[in-house]
Amino acid sequence: MVRTLVFGAPVAVPKKHCSDCQEELPVTAFSVAYTMKSGTKVYVSSCRPCATRQRQDLQRIRREVGPAPPIGSRCWACKQAPRDNKRLCCDHDHKTGAFRGWLCGKCNRSTGLMNESKEGVLLIYEYLLNSEDTAGRTEGALEHPRQSRLSSFVDSGSETRTSSDEGAGAHAYSPTSGKAGLHGHPAEQGEVRC
Repeated sequence: MVRTLVFGAPVAVPKKHCSDCQEELPVTAFSVAYTMKSGTKVYVSSCRPCATRQRQDLQRIRREVGPAPPIGSRCWACKQAPRDNKRLCCDHDHKTGAFRGWLCGKCNRSTGLMNESKEGVLLIYEYLLNSEDTAGRTEGALEHPRQSRLSSFVDSGSETRTSSDEGAGAHAYSPTSGKAGLHGHPAEQGEVRC
């Protein structure tokens, strides 16, 4: 806790974790998102320097790529058209500031909730595969249904592995290139150039 003086007496200033730089900083380094009726302040998740860098990255990307995707574009992740007159989001790597693609709101939020972690996405994928085996089962509900299908997939440093489990289709992932999926990436197909 950082101590400051208020009316001559020392007061502890609470700290908050920045979701971008991963540092523990005093709350004074964060902007206030809103104030609740009770007077409690709710702060944004990124410290001011990180928020400024993100804003500058997005401005630079929009100058390079354009302010919006071409008319009729679909989400690069789920391949769905935006619904209810919503626009696609400009997705970028928060560490490097590099443009990654145009995503619908759901896919953009999902990548953020996964902390942009490929391993996290694979673990959710594995969970969904395993949930097919345990659907409707109540006995032994606290036990894991079977050994992980993807444990060697995530832990090994080998190039590309393919899952050929029953009905799973051919899902390939390359840990070195970081590319996964059922469909080709639009940038690889020459649809969008940056």
